[in-house]
Amino acid sequence: MAGDRIGRYEVLLRVRKRQEDLKAQALAVKRNEHAALRRQRRELDERRRAMLKEADIPRGARVDPVRLQAVFQYERHLSRRADAKDAEIAMHAVVVKSARAELESALAQKRIMEKLIERAERAERAKALQREQRWHDESAVIRFAHLRKRSEGK
Repeated sequence: MAGDRIGRYEVLLRVRKRQEDLKAQALAVKRNEHAALRRQRRELDERRRAMLKEADIPRGARVDPVRLQAVFQYERHLSRRADAKDAEIAMHAVVVKSARAELESALAQKRIMEKLIERAERAERAKALQREQRWHDESAVIRFAHLRKRSEGK
């Protein structure tokens, strides 16, 4: 009876471990996506700095207003993209946090199953020890009864 229960618990434990593995993989994917978004944001900053450095006009140089306007428009475009990327990163951070919470929940469920199995195994061992002790006690009573009959018979 208890062995059946342990077997069922072990099946559930395997399911819980599989769920944990899937949640861990999902979290890894989400973290990689988040890292890629942050990389893209850094690249936008680098492009913006490089563009502004390139647009730097030395003293006394002639200013091309059309080029200067294009540079500033591109700089504003990069700034808007950086702001949008910041918003995307913030939203994705919530997704990563949620995936982490799901993994923690899966870990907790797995630990619960491990503790149930451990408790059931302890109970099974205790019952086996009780059966063994009962067998030893009965054997001792039977031996004592045989010895007593022999001693009374003499």
